[in-house]
Amino acid sequence: MRMLKSIQNIHLLSGAKSGNLKKVEEAIKKGADINTRKDGWTAWMHAHANCNPQVAAFLKSKGAEVTDQDRIEAGIRYGMNKACNILPDKGHHMKLARS
Repeated sequence: MRMLKSIQNIHLLSGAKSGNLKKVEEAIKKGADINTRKDGWTAWMHAHANCNPQVAAFLKSKGAEVTDQDRIEAGIRYGMNKACNILPDKGHHMKLARS
């Protein structure tokens, strides 16, 4: 039973990180711990940091506990992810406008 719950926790975390709401729902339905942590990160933190607001909102609606520290860490990662999406690929140069 414990091994099965551990597997569902892994599915929950990976679904939250990838934005796969159906995977998250299924993991919870099969007994995943909504507040499980891996390397200090919860499913809500992964969803928020990886720009998956629908999954983050679903997790909150199901009772996910979110601390101020969780919000800060996920917010920092979210900002880093957004910045990475606008940075040029290797080999390209960014020209900055001077004011």
